[in-house]
Amino acid sequence: MDDLLYGKRNKLGDWTPNEPSRIAPIFVWPWSLAAFFEWLPGYFLPWNVCFIALATAVWFFATPSLETMRTLAPGWIAFIWVRNMAIVLVVYGSLELWLCAKRRQSGRFKYNGHWPSDRTSKIFLFQSQNVDNFIRSFGTGIPIWTAYEVLILHAWANGWGPWTTFAAHPIWLAAFALVLPLYHEAHFLLHSSAHSRAVSLQARTFSAPPHRQSVTLVVAFDASG
Repeated sequence: MDDLLYGKRNKLGDWTPNEPSRIAPIFVWPWSLAAFFEWLPGYFLPWNVCFIALATAVWFFATPSLETMRTLAPGWIAFIWVRNMAIVLVVYGSLELWLCAKRRQSGRFKYNGHWPSDRTSKIFLFQSQNVDNFIRSFGTGIPIWTAYEVLILHAWANGWGPWTTFAAHPIWLAAFALVLPLYHEAHFLLHSSAHSRAVSLQARTFSAPPHRQSVTLVVAFDASG
């Protein structure tokens, strides 16, 4: 696919789309039912369906039993930790390998023309963005994620707090699952904006075609001053 049919590239090799990202029609007034149904397939396919499938598989095949999680024990906690590391290695690692290491997509639809492995910077640990990402992901990100998950699962196993099941409230839980991606995006923007006064749209190191722009735009923050 020729990315220049959908955008342009400057002298630095940075690609930008011809059209900016559009707000999802559910947030546009007056509300259009036709626009909503036209947008709906892209809401699920492909990424959210993949995420739902992955979460379902992890829950049924890679989560300890209810009885096991009633007691905090090193065994099942370590299992959750190793499982989460495996997920990160497979999901993020495969994207990193395909798009950055092997560069199978080359520079097509790539907002930032530079590659992380080709440049060094003092803002990263050991002056390497790749090393910095690895250390922060496995050194802080996954342990914090695992701690939250372990505590929530332990509370659920012991019946602490309000819980329900799909069998008891299938409609409400299905509706909740459908809006989770929207909450995720809103939380990312609101939480991240709290870290800086200046917010600007910047480009991720790799990206996708324009019809998937919603998964390629990230928010970068000027923390200076």
